[in-house]
Amino acid sequence: MVAPGHYVQFYRDERFLIDSVSTYIKAGLDLNETVLAIVTAQHRKELYTTLSRKELRNDKLRFLEAGDFLALFMAEDWPNESQFLHGIKTILGLARGNGQVRIFGEAVAVLCAEGNPAAALRLEELWNIMLLEHHFSLLCAYPLSGTFAKADQDRVCQLHRAAQFQ
Repeated sequence: MVAPGHYVQFYRDERFLIDSVSTYIKAGLDLNETVLAIVTAQHRKELYTTLSRKELRNDKLRFLEAGDFLALFMAEDWPNESQFLHGIKTILGLARGNGQVRIFGEAVAVLCAEGNPAAALRLEELWNIMLLEHHFSLLCAYPLSGTFAKADQDRVCQLHRAAQFQ
């Protein structure tokens, strides 16, 4: 069981990421948690080949494309705090009726890949604001091959309850 909190996974290998995320999703479904996977189209496709049919048909598992998620609250390449907080509260409110919520998100990695690590760090801060009010588990992921500066990597680790490198 993953305690409510904010976690990060740094990875070099895409297969390792998919294996880690599928394990995270399966564990949540086994605990009857609502699971939201905010992923790129490529990673969604890979998760579809990794997860079982039973897991994919579970009504507690929802996928959201990372770009669509960002479009909900990004304004001129920067997260709009009120839009983000309102949107996440709505999502959590809908999911909360079904018990504990577990989220995997790689929207921050998408922002970094687009050359906007400052917005990714701000999004991490906004997630932490949400965690003050709502109890859920959030796992973020960043490729180590990205263009993050060392100072940015250190800040990412500070913004998470636990950081793992693989």
